Amino acid sequence: MGSITINGKTYVGGNVLIKDNKVFIDGKDQTPDDKIITITVQGDINDLSADIVKEIHVQGSVGNLAGLINGSVKTISGDIKHRK
Repeated sequence: MGSITINGKTYVGGNVLIKDNKVFIDGKDQTPDDKIITITVQGDINDLSADIVKEIHVQGSVGNLAGLINGSVKTISGDIKHRK
């Protein structure tokens, strides 16, 4: 399980869902007051599904990063795999 930092507040969990401006970590509502969401993952998590996020930084691995990506994706080390 990795740590997930959302707008400066850190949580521990394995699954993150962001939908309709609500943030859920392992099924618990952790929605920040600020509606501009920035996520940093430290370590490994199973799933990150987001519909609206400003930035996502991953230092580890995410099993599934779901959602449409409108912007750029880059990696310093590791692979980015796209499924059709």
